[in-house]
Amino acid sequence: MAQQAPVKQSDESTPSVATSGGVVTSDFGLAARYYQQGNYVQAELTYRNIQARMENTLGPNDPSMTGVLRLLAEVNVDLGNYNQAEEIERRVLSILEESVGKDQPEIAKALSNLGRMCFYQNRSTEAESLYRRSLSVKEKAGGEDDDDTATILNNLAALYRSQGKLAEAEPLYRRSLAVTEKKLGPEDTQTATVLNNLAELYTSQSRYLRAEPLYRRALLINEKVWGPEHPKLVPTLCNLAGLYRALGYYEKAEPLYRRSLAILQSTVGWQHASVGSVLHNMAGLYARQNKLPETEELLRRSLAIWETTLPPLHPNTAIAMHDLANLYVIEHKFTKAQPLLERLLAIRQEGLGPNDPKLMPPLQALGEVYIAQRKYTAAEPLYQHLLSIQEKAGGLGNTEYAAVLTKYAFLLRKLKRKADAAEVSAQARAALSAASTGLPPASSDRSALNEKTLTLTRNPRATSGE
Repeated sequence: MAQQAPVKQSDESTPSVATSGGVVTSDFGLAARYYQQGNYVQAELTYRNIQARMENTLGPNDPSMTGVLRLLAEVNVDLGNYNQAEEIERRVLSILEESVGKDQPEIAKALSNLGRMCFYQNRSTEAESLYRRSLSVKEKAGGEDDDDTATILNNLAALYRSQGKLAEAEPLYRRSLAVTEKKLGPEDTQTATVLNNLAELYTSQSRYLRAEPLYRRALLINEKVWGPEHPKLVPTLCNLAGLYRALGYYEKAEPLYRRSLAILQSTVGWQHASVGSVLHNMAGLYARQNKLPETEELLRRSLAIWETTLPPLHPNTAIAMHDLANLYVIEHKFTKAQPLLERLLAIRQEGLGPNDPKLMPPLQALGEVYIAQRKYTAAEPLYQHLLSIQEKAGGLGNTEYAAVLTKYAFLLRKLKRKADAAEVSAQARAALSAASTGLPPASSDRSALNEKTLTLTRNPRATSGE
Protein backbone atom coordinates (compact mmCIF):
# COMPACT_ATOMS: atom_id res chain seq x y z
CA MET A 1 0.00 0.00 0.00
CA ALA A 2 1.86 3.05 -1.25
CA GLN A 3 0.83 6.07 0.76
CA GLN A 4 0.03 9.41 -0.86
CA ALA A 5 0.27 12.40 1.45
CA PRO A 6 -1.78 15.58 1.70
CA VAL A 7 0.01 18.89 1.50
CA LYS A 8 -0.13 20.27 5.02
CA GLN A 9 -1.51 23.62 6.06
CA SER A 10 0.42 25.71 8.52
CA ASP A 11 -1.93 24.45 11.24
CA GLU A 12 -4.38 21.81 10.17
CA SER A 13 -6.35 21.64 13.39
CA THR A 14 -7.21 25.32 13.80
CA PRO A 15 -7.40 27.41 10.60
CA SER A 16 -7.02 31.15 10.88
CA VAL A 17 -10.80 31.64 10.74
CA ALA A 18 -11.36 29.68 13.93
CA THR A 19 -13.30 32.47 15.60
CA SER A 20 -15.28 33.68 12.56
CA GLY A 21 -19.04 33.48 12.49
CA GLY A 22 -19.41 32.04 15.96
CA VAL A 23 -17.09 29.13 15.22
CA VAL A 24 -14.67 28.85 18.12
CA THR A 25 -11.35 27.12 18.35
CA SER A 26 -12.87 24.37 20.48
CA ASP A 27 -15.01 23.21 17.53
CA PHE A 28 -11.90 22.56 15.46
CA GLY A 29 -10.22 21.06 18.49
CA LEU A 30 -13.09 18.60 18.93
CA ALA A 31 -12.89 17.53 15.28
CA ALA A 32 -9.11 17.18 15.56
CA ARG A 33 -9.48 14.96 18.64
CA TYR A 34 -11.91 12.71 16.79
CA TYR A 35 -9.44 12.49 13.92
CA GLN A 36 -6.54 11.75 16.26
CA GLN A 37 -8.58 8.89 17.74
CA GLY A 38 -9.28 7.49 14.27
CA ASN A 39 -12.98 8.31 14.63
CA TYR A 40 -13.26 9.66 11.12
CA VAL A 41 -17.07 9.55 11.01
CA GLN A 42 -17.47 11.95 13.93
CA ALA A 43 -14.62 14.11 12.66
CA GLU A 44 -16.35 14.43 9.29
CA LEU A 45 -19.68 15.34 10.90
CA THR A 46 -18.03 17.97 13.08
CA TYR A 47 -16.18 19.56 10.15
CA ARG A 48 -19.42 19.66 8.14
CA ASN A 49 -21.15 21.43 11.00
CA ILE A 50 -18.32 23.98 11.14
CA GLN A 51 -18.51 24.40 7.35
CA ALA A 52 -22.24 25.11 7.44
CA ARG A 53 -21.92 27.70 10.20
CA MET A 54 -19.04 29.47 8.48
CA GLU A 55 -20.82 29.53 5.11
CA ASN A 56 -23.88 31.04 6.76
CA THR A 57 -21.77 33.95 8.03
CA LEU A 58 -19.01 34.34 5.42
CA GLY A 59 -20.60 33.01 2.24
CA PRO A 60 -19.62 29.87 0.32
CA ASN A 61 -16.73 31.41 -1.65
CA ASP A 62 -14.92 33.35 1.04
CA PRO A 63 -11.17 32.53 0.99
CA SER A 64 -11.41 31.75 4.71
CA MET A 65 -13.48 28.67 3.81
CA THR A 66 -10.49 26.85 2.30
CA GLY A 67 -9.09 25.77 5.69
CA VAL A 68 -12.12 23.81 6.86
CA LEU A 69 -12.81 22.53 3.35
CA ARG A 70 -9.33 21.01 3.15
CA LEU A 71 -9.78 19.31 6.48
CA LEU A 72 -13.15 17.99 5.34
CA ALA A 73 -11.63 16.69 2.10
CA GLU A 74 -8.86 14.91 3.99
CA VAL A 75 -11.19 13.09 6.38
CA ASN A 76 -13.28 11.97 3.40
CA VAL A 77 -10.12 10.50 1.86
CA ASP A 78 -9.57 8.52 5.05
CA LEU A 79 -13.18 7.35 4.90
CA GLY A 80 -12.66 6.20 1.32
CA ASN A 81 -15.13 8.78 -0.01
CA TYR A 82 -12.86 9.83 -2.86
CA ASN A 83 -15.56 11.38 -5.05
CA GLN A 84 -16.71 13.65 -2.23
CA ALA A 85 -13.13 14.53 -1.34
CA GLU A 86 -12.41 15.48 -4.96
CA GLU A 87 -15.49 17.69 -5.19
CA ILE A 88 -14.44 19.53 -2.03
CA GLU A 89 -10.84 19.97 -3.17
CA ARG A 90 -11.97 21.27 -6.57
CA ARG A 91 -14.01 23.85 -4.71
CA VAL A 92 -10.89 24.82 -2.73
CA LEU A 93 -8.96 25.24 -5.98
CA SER A 94 -11.70 27.39 -7.50
CA ILE A 95 -11.86 29.67 -4.45
CA LEU A 96 -8.07 30.07 -4.39
CA GLU A 97 -7.77 30.79 -8.11
CA GLU A 98 -10.34 33.57 -7.72
CA SER A 99 -8.72 35.05 -4.63
CA VAL A 100 -4.93 34.68 -5.07
CA GLY A 101 -4.41 33.86 -8.76
CA LYS A 102 -3.09 30.72 -10.47
CA ASP A 103 0.65 30.87 -9.72
CA GLN A 104 0.79 31.00 -5.93
CA PRO A 105 2.05 28.29 -3.53
CA GLU A 106 -1.49 27.75 -2.23
CA ILE A 107 -2.53 26.70 -5.74
CA ALA A 108 0.28 24.13 -5.79
CA LYS A 109 -1.10 22.60 -2.59
CA ALA A 110 -4.60 22.31 -4.02
CA LEU A 111 -3.33 20.79 -7.28
CA SER A 112 -1.27 18.20 -5.40
CA ASN A 113 -4.15 17.22 -3.12
CA LEU A 114 -6.47 16.98 -6.12
CA GLY A 115 -3.95 14.78 -7.91
CA ARG A 116 -3.88 12.45 -4.93
CA MET A 117 -7.65 12.03 -5.07
CA CYS A 118 -7.50 11.23 -8.79
CA PHE A 119 -4.77 8.67 -8.07
CA TYR A 120 -6.98 6.92 -5.51
CA GLN A 121 -9.70 6.67 -8.17
CA ASN A 122 -7.30 5.06 -10.67
CA ARG A 123 -7.09 8.14 -12.91
CA SER A 124 -3.33 8.05 -13.19
CA THR A 125 -2.94 10.25 -16.27
CA GLU A 126 -4.96 13.04 -14.68
CA ALA A 127 -3.11 12.64 -11.39
CA GLU A 128 0.30 12.93 -13.07
CA SER A 129 -0.78 16.06 -14.92
CA LEU A 130 -1.93 17.67 -11.67
CA TYR A 131 1.30 16.76 -9.86
CA ARG A 132 3.40 18.22 -12.65
CA ARG A 133 1.32 21.41 -12.70
CA SER A 134 1.82 21.61 -8.95
CA LEU A 135 5.60 21.28 -9.26
CA SER A 136 5.60 23.89 -12.03
CA VAL A 137 3.77 26.37 -9.80
CA LYS A 138 6.27 25.71 -6.99
CA GLU A 139 9.22 26.28 -9.32
CA LYS A 140 7.77 29.56 -10.56
CA ALA A 141 7.39 30.73 -6.96
CA GLY A 142 11.14 30.17 -6.48
CA GLY A 143 13.00 29.31 -3.30
CA GLU A 144 14.46 26.00 -2.11
CA ASP A 145 12.56 22.74 -1.78
CA ASP A 146 10.17 22.75 1.18
CA ASP A 147 7.87 20.22 2.79
CA ASP A 148 5.15 20.93 0.21
CA THR A 149 7.59 20.09 -2.58
CA ALA A 150 8.56 16.91 -0.71
CA THR A 151 4.90 15.85 -0.57
CA ILE A 152 4.38 16.41 -4.29
CA LEU A 153 7.56 14.43 -5.07
CA ASN A 154 6.38 11.58 -2.83
CA ASN A 155 2.99 11.46 -4.51
CA LEU A 156 4.44 11.55 -8.01
CA ALA A 157 6.86 8.76 -7.04
CA ALA A 158 3.98 6.67 -5.68
CA LEU A 159 2.17 7.08 -8.99
CA TYR A 160 5.26 5.98 -10.95
CA ARG A 161 5.75 3.02 -8.64
CA SER A 162 2.13 1.94 -9.25
CA GLN A 163 2.89 2.01 -12.98
CA GLY A 164 6.03 -0.09 -12.55
CA LYS A 165 8.34 2.86 -13.33
CA LEU A 166 10.67 2.02 -10.46
CA ALA A 167 13.73 3.74 -11.91
CA GLU A 168 11.82 7.04 -12.06
CA ALA A 169 10.23 6.57 -8.63
CA GLU A 170 13.29 5.87 -6.47
CA PRO A 171 15.16 9.20 -6.96
CA LEU A 172 11.93 11.10 -6.29
CA TYR A 173 11.41 9.19 -3.03
CA ARG A 174 15.01 9.83 -1.98
CA ARG A 175 14.75 13.54 -2.71
CA SER A 176 11.42 13.71 -0.89
CA LEU A 177 12.85 11.92 2.14
CA ALA A 178 15.88 14.22 2.33
CA VAL A 179 13.72 17.35 2.20
CA THR A 180 11.15 15.99 4.66
CA GLU A 181 13.75 15.01 7.26
CA LYS A 182 15.42 18.42 6.92
CA LYS A 183 12.28 20.54 7.03
CA LEU A 184 9.95 18.52 9.29
CA GLY A 185 12.35 16.29 11.21
CA PRO A 186 13.07 12.56 11.32
CA GLU A 187 10.06 11.80 13.56
CA ASP A 188 7.36 13.52 11.50
CA THR A 189 4.45 11.52 10.08
CA GLN A 190 5.27 12.70 6.57
CA THR A 191 8.77 11.26 7.02
CA ALA A 192 7.07 7.98 7.98
CA THR A 193 4.98 8.10 4.80
CA VAL A 194 8.03 8.45 2.55
CA LEU A 195 9.91 5.76 4.49
CA ASN A 196 6.98 3.38 4.00
CA ASN A 197 6.83 4.10 0.29
CA LEU A 198 10.56 3.76 -0.29
CA ALA A 199 10.47 0.45 1.60
CA GLU A 200 7.59 -0.71 -0.58
CA LEU A 201 9.64 0.06 -3.69
CA TYR A 202 12.56 -1.96 -2.30
CA THR A 203 10.19 -4.83 -1.51
CA SER A 204 8.93 -4.88 -5.09
CA GLN A 205 12.58 -5.25 -6.15
CA SER A 206 13.13 -8.08 -3.61
CA ARG A 207 15.55 -5.84 -1.69
CA TYR A 208 14.12 -7.04 1.60
CA LEU A 209 17.10 -6.24 3.82
CA ARG A 210 16.81 -2.59 2.84
CA ALA A 211 13.03 -2.53 3.14
CA GLU A 212 12.46 -4.03 6.61
CA PRO A 213 14.26 -1.38 8.71
CA LEU A 214 12.46 1.39 6.81
CA TYR A 215 9.07 -0.20 7.50
CA ARG A 216 9.93 -0.61 11.18
CA ARG A 217 11.11 2.97 11.47
CA ALA A 218 7.91 4.23 9.80
CA LEU A 219 5.81 2.10 12.13
CA LEU A 220 7.57 3.43 15.24
CA ILE A 221 7.03 7.03 14.13
CA ASN A 222 3.32 6.51 13.51
CA GLU A 223 2.83 4.60 16.77
CA LYS A 224 4.48 7.46 18.65
CA VAL A 225 2.40 10.16 16.95
CA TRP A 226 -0.97 8.43 16.51
CA GLY A 227 -0.92 5.70 19.13
CA PRO A 228 -0.89 1.90 18.68
CA GLU A 229 -4.52 1.49 17.53
CA HIS A 230 -4.87 4.17 14.86
CA PRO A 231 -5.80 3.38 11.22
CA LYS A 232 -2.81 5.42 10.02
CA LEU A 233 -0.69 2.43 11.08
CA VAL A 234 -2.47 -0.04 8.80
CA PRO A 235 -0.60 0.55 5.50
CA THR A 236 2.80 -0.01 7.08
CA LEU A 237 1.58 -2.99 9.14
CA CYS A 238 0.27 -4.64 5.97
CA ASN A 239 3.37 -3.83 3.97
CA LEU A 240 5.61 -5.32 6.65
CA ALA A 241 3.37 -8.38 6.75
CA GLY A 242 3.70 -8.64 2.97
CA LEU A 243 7.47 -8.58 3.26
CA TYR A 244 7.39 -11.43 5.79
CA ARG A 245 4.95 -13.33 3.56
CA ALA A 246 7.35 -13.02 0.63
CA LEU A 247 10.18 -14.33 2.81
CA GLY A 248 8.08 -17.25 4.05
CA TYR A 249 7.88 -15.96 7.63
CA TYR A 250 4.16 -16.68 7.86
CA GLU A 251 4.13 -16.75 11.66
CA LYS A 252 5.33 -13.14 11.66
CA ALA A 253 2.96 -11.96 8.93
CA GLU A 254 -0.40 -13.18 10.23
CA PRO A 255 -0.40 -11.24 13.56
CA LEU A 256 0.28 -8.01 11.63
CA TYR A 257 -2.71 -8.61 9.36
CA ARG A 258 -4.91 -9.47 12.34
CA ARG A 259 -3.79 -6.34 14.17
CA SER A 260 -4.66 -4.28 11.07
CA LEU A 261 -8.16 -5.79 10.92
CA ALA A 262 -8.74 -5.15 14.63
CA ILE A 263 -7.71 -1.50 14.22
CA LEU A 264 -9.98 -0.96 11.24
CA GLN A 265 -12.94 -2.74 12.84
CA SER A 266 -12.77 -0.49 15.88
CA THR A 267 -12.33 2.75 13.91
CA VAL A 268 -13.77 2.80 10.38
CA GLY A 269 -15.84 -0.41 10.51
CA TRP A 270 -15.93 -3.43 8.23
CA GLN A 271 -17.38 -1.74 5.13
CA HIS A 272 -14.25 0.19 4.19
CA ALA A 273 -11.98 -0.30 1.17
CA SER A 274 -8.95 -0.70 3.44
CA VAL A 275 -10.60 -3.71 5.11
CA GLY A 276 -10.94 -5.28 1.67
CA SER A 277 -7.23 -4.72 1.07
CA VAL A 278 -6.20 -6.37 4.33
CA LEU A 279 -8.51 -9.35 3.75
CA HIS A 280 -7.15 -9.79 0.22
CA ASN A 281 -3.54 -9.70 1.41
CA MET A 282 -4.32 -12.13 4.20
CA ALA A 283 -5.93 -14.44 1.65
CA GLY A 284 -2.62 -14.45 -0.18
CA LEU A 285 -0.91 -15.51 3.02
CA TYR A 286 -3.31 -18.44 3.46
CA ALA A 287 -2.97 -19.41 -0.20
CA ARG A 288 0.78 -19.77 0.23
CA GLN A 289 0.09 -22.20 3.07
CA ASN A 290 -2.46 -24.11 0.94
CA LYS A 291 -5.29 -23.18 3.31
CA LEU A 292 -7.82 -23.06 0.49
CA PRO A 293 -11.12 -22.81 2.44
CA GLU A 294 -9.77 -19.85 4.44
CA THR A 295 -8.42 -18.29 1.26
CA GLU A 296 -11.79 -18.57 -0.46
CA GLU A 297 -13.65 -16.99 2.45
CA LEU A 298 -11.32 -13.99 2.62
CA LEU A 299 -11.34 -13.45 -1.15
CA ARG A 300 -15.16 -13.49 -1.21
CA ARG A 301 -15.30 -10.98 1.64
CA SER A 302 -12.73 -8.66 0.06
CA LEU A 303 -14.56 -8.73 -3.28
CA ALA A 304 -17.90 -7.95 -1.61
CA ILE A 305 -16.39 -4.97 0.22
CA TRP A 306 -14.62 -3.57 -2.83
CA GLU A 307 -17.74 -3.88 -4.97
CA THR A 308 -19.62 -1.61 -2.56
CA THR A 309 -16.82 0.86 -1.71
CA LEU A 310 -14.81 1.32 -4.94
CA PRO A 311 -15.74 2.67 -8.41
CA PRO A 312 -17.10 -0.01 -10.80
CA LEU A 313 -13.93 -0.21 -12.94
CA HIS A 314 -11.42 -0.05 -10.11
CA PRO A 315 -8.50 -2.48 -10.65
CA ASN A 316 -8.79 -3.88 -7.12
CA THR A 317 -12.23 -5.26 -7.93
CA ALA A 318 -10.89 -6.90 -11.09
CA ILE A 319 -7.94 -8.37 -9.15
CA ALA A 320 -10.27 -9.86 -6.54
CA MET A 321 -12.47 -11.41 -9.23
CA HIS A 322 -9.43 -12.87 -10.97
CA ASP A 323 -7.97 -14.34 -7.79
CA LEU A 324 -11.24 -15.85 -6.61
CA ALA A 325 -11.96 -17.30 -10.05
CA ASN A 326 -8.45 -18.73 -10.20
CA LEU A 327 -8.98 -20.40 -6.83
CA TYR A 328 -12.26 -21.92 -8.05
CA VAL A 329 -10.46 -23.28 -11.12
CA ILE A 330 -7.79 -24.87 -8.91
CA GLU A 331 -10.60 -26.48 -6.90
CA HIS A 332 -12.39 -27.54 -10.13
CA LYS A 333 -15.40 -25.38 -9.17
CA PHE A 334 -15.91 -24.26 -12.75
CA THR A 335 -19.54 -23.19 -12.38
CA LYS A 336 -18.44 -20.71 -9.71
CA ALA A 337 -15.44 -19.51 -11.70
CA GLN A 338 -17.42 -18.86 -14.90
CA PRO A 339 -19.57 -15.86 -13.82
CA LEU A 340 -16.58 -14.19 -12.18
CA LEU A 341 -14.46 -14.51 -15.31
CA GLU A 342 -17.33 -13.28 -17.48
CA ARG A 343 -17.70 -10.19 -15.29
CA LEU A 344 -13.94 -9.67 -15.22
CA LEU A 345 -13.73 -9.80 -19.01
CA ALA A 346 -16.61 -7.32 -19.33
CA ILE A 347 -14.92 -4.92 -16.90
CA ARG A 348 -11.59 -5.16 -18.70
CA GLN A 349 -13.16 -4.66 -22.12
CA GLU A 350 -15.09 -1.62 -20.95
CA GLY A 351 -11.99 -0.06 -19.46
CA LEU A 352 -9.40 -1.09 -22.08
CA GLY A 353 -11.29 -1.59 -25.33
CA PRO A 354 -11.56 -4.82 -27.35
CA ASN A 355 -7.97 -5.19 -28.57
CA ASP A 356 -5.78 -4.53 -25.54
CA PRO A 357 -3.25 -7.31 -24.78
CA LYS A 358 -4.31 -7.15 -21.12
CA LEU A 359 -7.51 -8.91 -22.17
CA MET A 360 -5.60 -12.08 -23.02
CA PRO A 361 -5.42 -13.63 -19.50
CA PRO A 362 -9.18 -13.41 -18.79
CA LEU A 363 -10.01 -14.53 -22.35
CA GLN A 364 -7.82 -17.60 -22.02
CA ALA A 365 -9.01 -18.38 -18.49
CA LEU A 366 -12.67 -18.13 -19.44
CA GLY A 367 -12.09 -20.21 -22.58
CA GLU A 368 -10.50 -22.98 -20.53
CA VAL A 369 -13.36 -22.89 -18.02
CA TYR A 370 -15.85 -23.28 -20.88
CA ILE A 371 -13.86 -26.22 -22.26
CA ALA A 372 -13.72 -27.86 -18.82
CA GLN A 373 -17.52 -27.72 -18.80
CA ARG A 374 -17.73 -28.95 -22.43
CA LYS A 375 -19.17 -25.61 -23.53
CA TYR A 376 -17.16 -25.76 -26.72
CA THR A 377 -19.34 -23.47 -28.82
CA ALA A 378 -19.14 -20.74 -26.18
CA ALA A 379 -15.36 -21.12 -26.01
CA GLU A 380 -14.68 -20.68 -29.74
CA PRO A 381 -15.23 -16.89 -30.07
CA LEU A 382 -12.99 -16.35 -27.05
CA TYR A 383 -10.09 -18.18 -28.74
CA GLN A 384 -10.70 -16.28 -31.98
CA HIS A 385 -10.62 -13.02 -30.03
CA LEU A 386 -7.47 -14.10 -28.22
CA LEU A 387 -5.69 -15.01 -31.47
CA SER A 388 -6.78 -11.73 -33.06
CA ILE A 389 -5.24 -9.73 -30.21
CA GLN A 390 -2.00 -11.71 -30.43
CA GLU A 391 -1.77 -11.22 -34.19
CA LYS A 392 -2.34 -7.46 -33.91
CA ALA A 393 0.36 -7.32 -31.23
CA GLY A 394 2.81 -9.02 -33.59
CA GLY A 395 2.90 -12.33 -31.75
CA LEU A 396 2.78 -14.64 -34.75
CA GLY A 397 6.18 -16.17 -34.09
CA ASN A 398 6.19 -16.94 -30.37
CA THR A 399 5.41 -19.93 -28.20
CA GLU A 400 2.40 -18.29 -26.54
CA TYR A 401 0.72 -17.83 -29.90
CA ALA A 402 1.51 -21.42 -30.84
CA ALA A 403 0.04 -22.65 -27.53
CA VAL A 404 -3.23 -20.83 -28.15
CA LEU A 405 -3.42 -22.21 -31.68
CA THR A 406 -2.86 -25.72 -30.29
CA LYS A 407 -5.67 -25.23 -27.79
CA TYR A 408 -7.91 -23.85 -30.52
CA ALA A 409 -7.20 -26.90 -32.68
CA PHE A 410 -8.21 -29.13 -29.76
CA LEU A 411 -11.43 -27.15 -29.44
CA LEU A 412 -12.19 -27.55 -33.16
CA ARG A 413 -11.73 -31.30 -32.88
CA LYS A 414 -14.25 -31.34 -30.03
CA LEU A 415 -16.62 -29.47 -32.37
CA LYS A 416 -16.16 -32.27 -34.96
CA ARG A 417 -14.44 -29.93 -37.44
CA LYS A 418 -11.43 -32.04 -38.27
CA ALA A 419 -10.35 -30.17 -41.41
CA ASP A 420 -10.32 -26.82 -39.59
CA ALA A 421 -8.48 -28.42 -36.67
CA ALA A 422 -5.78 -29.77 -39.01
CA GLU A 423 -5.30 -26.34 -40.58
CA VAL A 424 -4.93 -24.65 -37.19
CA SER A 425 -2.55 -27.38 -36.00
CA ALA A 426 -0.35 -26.69 -39.02
CA GLN A 427 -0.33 -23.00 -38.13
CA ALA A 428 0.67 -23.91 -34.57
CA ARG A 429 3.60 -25.99 -35.84
CA ALA A 430 4.70 -23.14 -38.09
CA ALA A 431 4.54 -20.68 -35.19
CA LEU A 432 6.61 -23.02 -33.00
CA SER A 433 9.18 -23.44 -35.74
CA ALA A 434 9.39 -19.69 -36.19
CA ALA A 435 9.82 -19.19 -32.45
CA SER A 436 12.73 -21.67 -32.38
CA THR A 437 14.51 -20.15 -35.40
CA GLY A 438 13.74 -16.52 -34.69
CA LEU A 439 12.27 -16.10 -38.19
CA PRO A 440 8.71 -14.92 -38.92
CA PRO A 441 6.28 -17.74 -39.80
CA ALA A 442 5.19 -18.29 -43.34
CA SER A 443 2.26 -16.09 -44.24
CA SER A 444 -1.04 -17.73 -43.40
CA ASP A 445 -4.53 -16.42 -43.81
CA ARG A 446 -7.01 -17.35 -41.10
CA SER A 447 -9.65 -14.98 -42.50
CA ALA A 448 -11.43 -17.72 -44.46
CA LEU A 449 -11.39 -20.00 -41.43
CA ASN A 450 -12.72 -17.23 -39.20
CA GLU A 451 -15.50 -16.49 -41.63
CA LYS A 452 -16.46 -20.16 -41.77
CA THR A 453 -16.34 -20.72 -38.02
CA LEU A 454 -18.31 -17.58 -37.26
CA THR A 455 -21.02 -18.77 -39.63
CA LEU A 456 -21.15 -22.11 -37.89
CA THR A 457 -21.42 -20.57 -34.41
CA ARG A 458 -24.58 -18.79 -35.59
CA ASN A 459 -26.12 -22.11 -36.61
CA PRO A 460 -28.70 -23.06 -33.92
CA ARG A 461 -27.70 -26.68 -34.21
CA ALA A 462 -24.14 -25.80 -33.16
CA THR A 463 -25.00 -23.91 -29.95
CA SER A 464 -25.87 -26.74 -27.60
CA GLY A 465 -22.53 -26.37 -25.82
CA GLU A 466 -21.39 -29.88 -26.67
